[in-house]
Amino acid sequence: MRRFRKIIALILSLSFLLSLLTGCARTTNNGNTDNSSNQQSDVGNETPSDGSGTRSVTLSDGYVVEGIPENVERIAALFGPSYERLFVLGAEDKIVACSNSHRDSWPWSHLIYQHIDDEDMVVIQNPNSGLNVEDLLEYDIDVCFYWSTADVLKALENIGIAAVPYNTNSDVDSIKQELYAYAQVLGDDESMAIYEKYANYFDETLAEVQAVTSQIPEEERKVVHYGMRGLLSSVAADSNIAAVIEYAGGIPACTELAGTDSADIDKEQLISWNPDAIFIDHTGDPQAEVDTVYSDSDYASLPAVQNEEVYCVPTGVFYWDAGVQMILLIKWMAVTLYPEYFPDVDMVAELQDFYQEFYRYDLTTEQAQAILNCEDPS
Repeated sequence: MRRFRKIIALILSLSFLLSLLTGCARTTNNGNTDNSSNQQSDVGNETPSDGSGTRSVTLSDGYVVEGIPENVERIAALFGPSYERLFVLGAEDKIVACSNSHRDSWPWSHLIYQHIDDEDMVVIQNPNSGLNVEDLLEYDIDVCFYWSTADVLKALENIGIAAVPYNTNSDVDSIKQELYAYAQVLGDDESMAIYEKYANYFDETLAEVQAVTSQIPEEERKVVHYGMRGLLSSVAADSNIAAVIEYAGGIPACTELAGTDSADIDKEQLISWNPDAIFIDHTGDPQAEVDTVYSDSDYASLPAVQNEEVYCVPTGVFYWDAGVQMILLIKWMAVTLYPEYFPDVDMVAELQDFYQEFYRYDLTTEQAQAILNCEDPS
């Protein structure tokens, strides 16, 4: 079947060359662009095989993934967070191709993941900036997890590879929605059981945090700046990280930045926000940026500097703000901002429990502390 698919795919790919000239918008199955957020019960709706040996799954934003084999065996995990999601769902042994960023960007992944360094793992260089989809034919890929790039998604479909784009919803709950859809794409009971365990943990942990932060008086709430790609890159008011800050009991400094995308700011903007706390993420060396904030006299008057509340955001196997560890980000931020309200929470133990439960790895106390300190494994 795979050889036959290659022959058909090569024929189809020739016809697709013309379609690349016009492009294609990401649409729902009725042809209309849809960025709305659905309830969890509507996420990952699966259409059984129609006799062709494939099935389809509807993602939470309405996008329909078609051509999924009944038994998914070979996966290309090219979208940034996809490797972590698949690993959590117990499907790492099905990943045969990944992005070079999965090997190069997160040192803890080499310790936690089981197959990322396998000799036969195909490493695709910078797939987000350009992908020759026909190269994937050589590796008999069943499903490719990719960005929401319409022409690439269409090209993958045209050569017989089911293409799963990322969830375009921007709310905090989108992490659960996407993990559910991934489990539906994988199509096995084990993946769905893991998803349900994660969803329960997510909901219970969020409820525990909110039960505390909802009681914090308004006058005690801290204004928080979250540097998405370094100090002078702010999240936007409608982003999921602004929601994370609010769940953690903070007040986002970025209220005047509309939309969901991060935006560059200047020193004057940051100083005018006068944040009580600063969190820095997505840099090669976030701790170095933290040190820079403390050493720059321009920031000396900020409450965050005077009270020593400038923090680098932990990463571990993947960015906390974009992966399944987002629920850890919410709890860690709440505990960091308001330790007096969480006297019994031990984030080292929380991290160890999470890694054991969802990454199937037993962190030592020293390892867990190193992750919280934004340090690489020794």
